[in-house]
Amino acid sequence: MMTMTSSRRIGQHGFTLAELLVACGIVGIVLAGVLVMLSAANVSYVTGTNQVDAQASVRAVLQRMTE
Repeated sequence: MMTMTSSRRIGQHGFTLAELLVACGIVGIVLAGVLVMLSAANVSYVTGTNQVDAQASVRAVLQRMTE
């Protein structure tokens, strides 16, 4: 005769708490890495945009001076 716990475990599929915690930790680390990469890309974009604006201003000033 089977006990209730052994009959329930045969048909159960799922994850243990430890497996879920490990998976959440791994996902958190991956997302933190993505956030760092996106932050660095944003800083690079802003720096490049500022350089383009400065160069455009210098070109306009030089154009006006030559006229």
